[in-house]
Amino acid sequence: MFKSPAKWLIYGDANQLLGLHFGLDSQVFVMNPESERTIAIYKYSWTQTDFVQDYVENYADFSIVKRTNLMGNVVTTSYVITNEDSLKHLVDYRNRHMDALSKLNYILANILMDYLNATRKFIVRKSWGYKNVTTGVFSGMAGDLHTGLADLAGTPLFITPERMEFIDYIAATTPAFMKFIFRAPPLSYVTNVFTLPFDSAVWHYSFVMVAIVVVFIYVIVAWEWREIKFRNTIVDHPTPPLRPNFFDVLMLEIGAITQQGSDVEPQSNAGRIITIFTLATLMFLYTSYSANIVALLQSTTNSIQTLEDLLHSRIKLGVEDIIYGHYYFENAKEPVRKAIYEQKVAPKGQKPNFMTAEQGIRKVQEGFFAFHVELHTGYNLISNIFQEGEKCGLKEIDYENFFEPYIGIKKRSPYKEIMKIGFANFINSFTMSAKVTTYICRSKFSPKLKIIRLMPFLEHDILFWKNLTNKYINYSTKIQTHLWTNQLYVIDLACNHSMEILKQAQDFGMFKFPLKWLIHGDTIHLSEFYFGVDSQVFVVEPQDSDRVALVYKYSSEDKFVKRYLDNYGQFSFAERTNLMGHSFTVSCVITNPDSVNHLWDYRDTHIDAITKLNYVLVNVLMDYLNASRKFVMR
Repeated sequence: MFKSPAKWLIYGDANQLLGLHFGLDSQVFVMNPESERTIAIYKYSWTQTDFVQDYVENYADFSIVKRTNLMGNVVTTSYVITNEDSLKHLVDYRNRHMDALSKLNYILANILMDYLNATRKFIVRKSWGYKNVTTGVFSGMAGDLHTGLADLAGTPLFITPERMEFIDYIAATTPAFMKFIFRAPPLSYVTNVFTLPFDSAVWHYSFVMVAIVVVFIYVIVAWEWREIKFRNTIVDHPTPPLRPNFFDVLMLEIGAITQQGSDVEPQSNAGRIITIFTLATLMFLYTSYSANIVALLQSTTNSIQTLEDLLHSRIKLGVEDIIYGHYYFENAKEPVRKAIYEQKVAPKGQKPNFMTAEQGIRKVQEGFFAFHVELHTGYNLISNIFQEGEKCGLKEIDYENFFEPYIGIKKRSPYKEIMKIGFANFINSFTMSAKVTTYICRSKFSPKLKIIRLMPFLEHDILFWKNLTNKYINYSTKIQTHLWTNQLYVIDLACNHSMEILKQAQDFGMFKFPLKWLIHGDTIHLSEFYFGVDSQVFVVEPQDSDRVALVYKYSSEDKFVKRYLDNYGQFSFAERTNLMGHSFTVSCVITNPDSVNHLWDYRDTHIDAITKLNYVLVNVLMDYLNASRKFVMR
């Protein structure tokens, strides 16, 4: 009963309660009879002996979410890693389609631990965790939460009724969904496209028109053979006459329909008028039909919209070979989903169609194949494998209709509220344009780069971790949020291994635009490093901590140019226009040797014209930059 939302007000001495455990999420207030002051007391863990005491002046202002300093208390996080190589690339953005959810949330969990000042401990599993029907025990990451081995699920997991018994879901950090992805098959694959150019009414009217025309022409031809005037003309005509025979008239119409014409025709004006009308009408119908059929042959179908449509189609199915893919398909109970698994994914006597994401996406590219995959993974591969034209006909069908996955925490955990608020702040902050990445060295660490992220809501305070203590040195800076759109690396030269970190950064070319560096220390110790003209290195010197200096060199042999900034908003590369005579070598192409003598005098302007024009422009630029120049002719 000492957990939120229950509240306790105790009158007496807090020291008399040391044998009790009031957790981080408790709301226990003690009113001391001597001081007549009210304090909120709690403990970070069961092993802690003394209470943390917060004075409460106004109950309306009290909130447990303000308890964001866990004083180094250990928080255990369990992750799901399906590919062992992912452990080597959790923060370097390589192979982003592998264990994408774990990699992203690994960074977020590290941010949260730093935000809460907690010590982190990791557990790595190969499965999200599912219930064993026989023993009732959960495996994998869910099992860690179930047994209490872990406090937090570092990899988001789907909400299921079984898991809700022992897991609280606190944050949807990643909009991830699992669906079938396939290229919509051609329209001709599911229907007879030769009847689609016209509506059924148009087809009916066309057949009726042809029948009427056949009858009218037959009547007119029969009348022509009875009239002596026409009969004599017909008999004397050099070409075979059109006789009053139904099949002859029908063949005349078939020739008109197929745009082949006929060598016979009626001789009367009435017959010729009907024939011309028929030929013109059928010509327009033929043209319209031809245009429509070409478009339809290139069209794809939208008839496959549901799992039932997918089941009854001739499209083959495959599933990503991942633990949750096996679980949800092999344990499907609903008739359509069960039929999909038994008939298309794993037919009896055949090898089940479980495969890697890359294999499945390549089969989708070939066509007539639907692949069930996590969408982030699938579309990342599609962007690398598909041609642009192949992406237009992609369709998706949901299989399980899950909500997006959530970060889970142990049921009734004392960390629930503060972690929920922490994740909410991070997610909202990541939607802003300013995102800062920070390197911080600590003296107890090896010379490996320690990566955390500072959130934009800390934009007015850059925090430096000083040696092994829990004390922060706070520098009030005039940072404008919109300027920090690129990565910022912060390092304190007082920390052990800071110089090794800077040397690694220089070897990797990390002192170039667009990366930014904020260094706390004396510039004398940085003389061996080369921060070029395109660098963005800001230095806060201990003896002058109220000002920030921008430092750079024109060449590796030069000394630092130092410029103090009152406001970071004043910084601009465009101001570095005085190179102090630094030498530049310019290579030019000369196809005619005589052009060297006429680079300025505008003679033979048609010879090496581009070089002559740009020779003038380069000289103007060198003067503008106050740089020495040297030309090499090729």
